[in-house]
Amino acid sequence: MNGGAPSPRSWVAACVATAATYVFFLIFAQFALLALAARAGVAAETLQSLMAAMGAGGLAGAAGAARLYSPARGRAMLVAGFVACALGAQLATLAGTTGQWAAVFAFVGLALGALTVTLAALLRGAAGGARLGLCTGLGTGAAYALCNLPSLFTASPVAQAWIAVAAAAVGAMTAGRFPGEGNAAPEAPVRGTVVRWIAVLAALVWMDSAVFRVIQQTPALRAQTWEGNATLLANALVHLAAGVASGRLLDAGWRRLPVVLAVALLAAASLMLAGALPGFAPGWLYAAGVSFYSAALVYFPASTGRAGVAALVYGVAGWVGSALGIGLAQDLNGVPVWFVAVAVAAVAVASGWRGRGAMLFAAAFLTLVPLGWAEGRSVRREAPPPAARLAGAGLAADCGGADPGLELARLIKSGLPGSPWAGHGCPRGAEILGLARAARGWHKDSAQSSR
Repeated sequence: MNGGAPSPRSWVAACVATAATYVFFLIFAQFALLALAARAGVAAETLQSLMAAMGAGGLAGAAGAARLYSPARGRAMLVAGFVACALGAQLATLAGTTGQWAAVFAFVGLALGALTVTLAALLRGAAGGARLGLCTGLGTGAAYALCNLPSLFTASPVAQAWIAVAAAAVGAMTAGRFPGEGNAAPEAPVRGTVVRWIAVLAALVWMDSAVFRVIQQTPALRAQTWEGNATLLANALVHLAAGVASGRLLDAGWRRLPVVLAVALLAAASLMLAGALPGFAPGWLYAAGVSFYSAALVYFPASTGRAGVAALVYGVAGWVGSALGIGLAQDLNGVPVWFVAVAVAAVAVASGWRGRGAMLFAAAFLTLVPLGWAEGRSVRREAPPPAARLAGAGLAADCGGADPGLELARLIKSGLPGSPWAGHGCPRGAEILGLARAARGWHKDSAQSSR
């Protein structure tokens, strides 16, 4: 295939393969894999090392795929990537020792890194240049929508792992519908353009990863964004609509607009979650921002048709950007305003905003930095202790009549040596133990802040 329009069947296969890749990443690599390891008793400190192993595997997989890729072996590599991902998800349900978990995390990263680079290199030939944006937007938006369906989102980690296996199997089957005679003639990427896009996408991934981590580990923020069937269904619709809209804009030649909208939506959602702006559906804004940039994250490397460009984008923006964002958010229980300002600044500089746009950004940045400095100093002091969340939570009924408030106070006072029933007779004992750890840290920070 050298420039001819791809068949409708090939375009649909490209959309399905994109969706299958993202479903595997979202429901397994981001959720089920971590939950399975935690349920197996892996300590939080060890879990961070395992995530680093997955990141290292992802970098190695991306580099290896770029090295091995050729149009002639592209379909075979795509099938192998999906099969390896499915195998990694199955192995995660069997791992037990720390060494086994390390091997599983590294293998999943290796498989996912190779798969994403191979898919990006093949997409342009399968979807064609004219509708490549719609393909990436529909594929990523549909994947986010599926993973936000209540039945999938609330499924057990083991069930989510097998859902990921099914997604990988579907992806492997669609690979046979990709054109077999090679990719369409790739565009020769301009070095400056590649660097600029990598910087923009890395800033967006960094911002999204940090905000995602803060929401994930902060119950009050999680309640605003992911709790309740109605909220999840609304998130699914927003993800799908934003993904399609982003794809349409990319196909129309408005390549910069989706990332500008993405950073604006993510910044607005972050400021609402931080309490710096009045809250109006921050979860929907966050979902829309994620889908706007996710379509671009697949579109840009795919538009070049070069496996080497895809490896650079996903290595730097994907794996490194995500790791930096998660690392930044480890000790945060809110979204600092200074963080939003820095993320917006990075996107603005990398995008090369000029003229009036640059002046507007400078004014906004000079306003946000002082606010962020003050907010960063007070975010922990103003946060209510997690112990307050126990009031009226009905935990006593879940714990055989034990008083969780008293147990929480005992754990904080005693330095958290453990609980006689946490994780055993009380189904929500692990939650209380986690609240105790968070409350103890809050009390320490409050004492330091008051001094």
